[in-house]
Amino acid sequence: MDYVFVKDSEGYVFKKLESEVSPDEKIISEKEYLKVSGLTSYEKKFGHGGAREHNINYSALMQM
Repeated sequence: MDYVFVKDSEGYVFKKLESEVSPDEKIISEKEYLKVSGLTSYEKKFGHGGAREHNINYSALMQM
């Protein structure tokens, strides 16, 4: 199953199977998908890697 990123006639973007793309949808790049969907800014703001902004040590709490 091959997935592609598409943009519909109203400007919404999503990921779907290549076989399910309709004629009114345009296949776009993953980079454009991330930019239009807002996922790029979400990753920049909140990041990944498990960092905790409130600095609570869950291991110490679980031992109580």
